[in-house]
Amino acid sequence: EEEEEEEEEMKTTRTTRTTTPSPASLRGGKTPTRRSSSSSSSSSRTFAIVLAVLVGLGCLKMCCVGLFARGFLFIRVELAQKSWSHRVSSSDSEVSPSSSPSRIDKLIVLIIDAARYDWVATSSSGKFEESESDHHHRVGLKTLQDYYNTAQKKRKKKKKDDVDNVDVGSESPNSLLFKFIADAPTTTSQRLKGLLTGSLPTFVDISNSFSSKTLEEDNLIHQLQQNGKKRILFSGDDTWAELFPSADNGNNLSSRYSSYFADFEAFPSMNVKDTETVDTGVRNSWKKAHALAMRNRNGSNTSVDNKNTSDNSTRDDDDDDDADWDVWIGHMLGADHVGHTYGAKTKEMKKKLEQNDRDIRNIMNDLKTEKEVYAKALFLVFGDHGMTDEGDHGGSSEVEVNSFLFAHRPHGNIAAAFEDDEDEDDDISTIRSKNEMMQIDLVPTLSVLMGVPIPFSSLGLVNEKLWDLCHN
Repeated sequence: EEEEEEEEEMKTTRTTRTTTPSPASLRGGKTPTRRSSSSSSSSSRTFAIVLAVLVGLGCLKMCCVGLFARGFLFIRVELAQKSWSHRVSSSDSEVSPSSSPSRIDKLIVLIIDAARYDWVATSSSGKFEESESDHHHRVGLKTLQDYYNTAQKKRKKKKKDDVDNVDVGSESPNSLLFKFIADAPTTTSQRLKGLLTGSLPTFVDISNSFSSKTLEEDNLIHQLQQNGKKRILFSGDDTWAELFPSADNGNNLSSRYSSYFADFEAFPSMNVKDTETVDTGVRNSWKKAHALAMRNRNGSNTSVDNKNTSDNSTRDDDDDDDADWDVWIGHMLGADHVGHTYGAKTKEMKKKLEQNDRDIRNIMNDLKTEKEVYAKALFLVFGDHGMTDEGDHGGSSEVEVNSFLFAHRPHGNIAAAFEDDEDEDDDISTIRSKNEMMQIDLVPTLSVLMGVPIPFSSLGLVNEKLWDLCHN
């Protein structure tokens, strides 16, 4: 019996060992399953929280981008209104268009695309400072530098001598030099719109840089032709053809230019490897314009008579070919293309600027030698924007927004324009402000000098120094 009891106890023990779960089996049993479910639930909650945070950050980023776009990339609304000058008759019963007297009878404008300010001046006072070793290696327009520095020396000498009522004639200090400050974006199409309307194009407009939109807003060209009855000649960058297209988009050779221009020569501008075609065309255009002015030196201007007696939209080609002109505009692209291709401080750029320098000197010599024709002429040379050392532009860096404006009166005593120039006691900020000019100020200044209404959208002010230059 004792043996049987022992056997039963042994069986019971074996059964117990068989049915009792081991620690290893416990790890794979019900309890581990509950732990796995809890871990999975915790991971899901963490993923949901992270996803919610990312979605929230994404929404916040989109809101920030939208706020930035509304404040910075705003869309500019073009105004359809046009400025118009009126004069009330003595009987107060009739109103007729009129314009203020014109202070200049010929305006010659030469635009050097992407011209940098340091090509003509380096100091804050507008003077070109250099050492003897730099004289033969500088990249710049020497004619403008020399004319302005000579004018400054004459002005200071006159001020020092304190001589009143002296007729200095052709030896008068007849040149002004400004740092010509543009507003971003510094692309050609947007800068031309700003220069012609006196308004501020936006960065959204930069999408039209390679396919310029027609300029329908009130602008200087419209005022000169419609209200001033001026004959305008143009040659250069074909961006102007897109701003002022002909009625049939150039399909008819007889109307190859807009009704605003008496003659229009546009040359392709997109091939940056071509550094000569546009400049050569502008150079030849000035030769033809100068020859035309020589043929009309007696003052006969058939175009004005024709415009006063006939509709502005019609033209007599035979008369217009021989009629005198009032405004000549040349837009050279060579320097801009050299910059894009080679850079702004290269031997290729030095060679191109030497060529442009000769062009400027030739025009100034023509104006000086023909006093009878250009007695009341104004010659302007400026850039629409600057460029970086690599030849790029479009942004708002200092070298991109800073260009120059050189104004020259070939004849007359204009010393009064310099009476309010910088004094030796002026601080740097005062000197700088006297030699700076915002690009939007060019439109109102030229409008009053040419005797036409200021374009409706213009935001600029009349520059006093340029005004004085043409009123003495």
